[in-house]
Order: sequence, then C-alpha cells, then structure tokens
Amino acid sequence: MMNNVAMVIITLLTASGCASSSTDSAEAITPANQVENSEVSDAPALYVNGITDSNKGLKKGAVSLKGTITGSLNGATMYLYETEGSENLLIDSCKVATGTFDFGTKDYEVGFYTLALNTLSNPASVILNPAEGAVEIQFKSGRLENGMSSVKSVENKAWLAYYAEEKVHRDKVRELSKNLGNQSVKAKFEKLIQEKKDEFQVRQGEFINQYPNTFFAKVVTWKQTKFGDNKSTYWDDLDFTDESLIHTPVVSDRIQDYMRAYSGGTESGFLNATDLIISKADQGNDRIKSFVILTLLEGFYSTGMDNMCLYIMDNYVYGENCGLEMDIASILQNRSSAVKNLQIGGVPPNFTVPKHDGGSLNLKSEVAKYDYTLLMFWASYCHKC
Repeated sequence: MMNNVAMVIITLLTASGCASSSTDSAEAITPANQVENSEVSDAPALYVNGITDSNKGLKKGAVSLKGTITGSLNGATMYLYETEGSENLLIDSCKVATGTFDFGTKDYEVGFYTLALNTLSNPASVILNPAEGAVEIQFKSGRLENGMSSVKSVENKAWLAYYAEEKVHRDKVRELSKNLGNQSVKAKFEKLIQEKKDEFQVRQGEFINQYPNTFFAKVVTWKQTKFGDNKSTYWDDLDFTDESLIHTPVVSDRIQDYMRAYSGGTESGFLNATDLIISKADQGNDRIKSFVILTLLEGFYSTGMDNMCLYIMDNYVYGENCGLEMDIASILQNRSSAVKNLQIGGVPPNFTVPKHDGGSLNLKSEVAKYDYTLLMFWASYCHKC
C-alpha cells in the first residue's frame, strides 16, 4: 500500500503545501457501464483510457472520513497524511474510541491519503474524492494493511481489489526478472515478462471499465504507460496540467521506470532524462513543476547521486531560467539548500529533539562540546537498524 519509508532528513521530505491555483468543482461519480467521453487516440491495442470529463482535473470539496478497528485500541491515535508522490504531510489526527475513529467532514483535494495508527510505520492508503462525499473504512486488526476493507466508498473498493492483483503481478515479474542475467535464457524470460505485462494490462482495462469516471480509473489509466516503449514520447500520456497527479505515486514510479529503461546508467543518460522530464513538467503550472523537480531531487539524493542533485539545483532551482513563481522558488531553494548542506564538508541543518530521560538535545550545542560527533539515525520498527 505505497508503504512509506522513514527518511533521515525531514527538511528534505516535507512536500510543498502551496495552494492550487485552479481547483475544479467536484462532480458526482457516474454509475455507468462504460467510460464516458474518453479521448480517442492511436494508443496500443491493450490500452484503455479511463480519463473522462467527470474525473479530469483536481477536484476539491467536503468528504467525511471515519472507520472501525477490531481490537482493544481505545486511546490510540489515528493520523491522516496528505500524500505528494511518495511523501506524506501530516494534516489531521483523532483518537480511537470504542473501536472507531472519525475525522468528521472536511475539505480535501482528490487523491491518495495515508491513514497511520500511532506511527507512520503502520500505514494504509485511502482515496478521498469529493465526488463521493463519504468514506468509511474497516480494519480487522491493529495492523492496518491486514484486513482492510471499504464499507462505504466505490473508490476504495476498487483500489483495494486492484492493489491486491497489482502486488501479485509485481511479484511474478520480479521473480521472472531474476533470470535475465543468464544470457542463454534471457530472450525466453523477456518474452515471458512481456506476456505477464500484457495480461495485467488487460486486467487494468477491465478495472477501468468496471469503475468508470472515478479517480481510481484515471490513476490506473496513468499506470498503464501508453507509450512506455518510446523514449521520446514516454511522458506524452500524462496531463501535467492535472494537479491531482501530485496526490498519486504515478510520477515518482514513472521516473524510476524511465531512468531504469532509458538512462543507460550513465551520467549523460541521467542528465538527458532529467532535462526531458522537467521539460514535460514545464507544460503544467508551477505547482506541478516544483513537485516534479523535488521528486527528482529526492530520488537522486536517496540513491547517493549528489552530482545530479547539484545539476538540478544549479539549472532549475537557482538558475535564472527556473521560471517559477517566487513563493514556490523559495520553497525549492530552501529545501535544495538542505541537500547542499548534507554534502561532505557542509554544515547539516540544526535541530532540537526531546531526550528519552527528559530535557532536550540541540545538535549545534552538542557538536560544540566535542572534536568529533557521530550522529546515527535509526527506527525502532526497522529490523535492519
């Protein structure tokens, strides 16, 4: 369920909270047997377009969110995070009482959100869509991903069914991919992998037709990657003016896939891929462009590709050709400064945290006491830590 990894530097991961410059009014999900008003194109035969007049654009409106949890969890805290790509922004919380939680009715932008019980290491993804108005979720245990079901939400019923099949598909492809290093059978397994991908794309089309005009159908449409076998047109099926992209894992997933497929693993390949992706994002507005730039920055930073981070900052954040509005440019520059400060020889961002035995610890003050300081980050729920 789009599991979230605890990252080391929070300043790098808190995604932009800029308000949308153009928010469409919410429309009701149309109960139809076929996708309405979908665009006609020369797409591959297996491709099904579930983007319609009903689910285009970023909708915002009132949604009530509540649910139940089986088990003795009274007093536990349920947190609600807004997602931006693979990142999470805490926006609300409530206490679990007599096995229920209730966030009330509030305004949300359509997209994926994360529920987390007590800690972000215990998450579950939900879709909030103002077109539905109400979402009710049931959990059969305190481990949210286990036994999650949708009581009142077509969007989440669809997503839960789809995600289960997608996970099985990914595992099968991953298992087959282990044989690609053997040149004597590589062609055979490449064919088997493509067959599995084609089979799953048929299922994606069936899901889209089963749940027409939903946000879910739009996300699955984007997940198909209509032009996935073409380096120059790979991104052409994404509408970078649709700000609901931000509240999905689509862009971050696609960036990883694109880099694997077309960068060649070389610095020049990564540079060319980065320039092309940002040029596509330039077709949208500042919010979309900043989201794409930050996603690229964080991806390169997390994989230790410091040179790529510096390239993006020099050419697209601090450079004169950035072209972003001042408030978004400032956010990018502040977060990019944190990346630069974490290079060897840089000064890390200061912070103050509570100590387990009382009081607090300030990094700058602590470091001043010693010639050398070793700082270790770990999580109690991480078996590797």
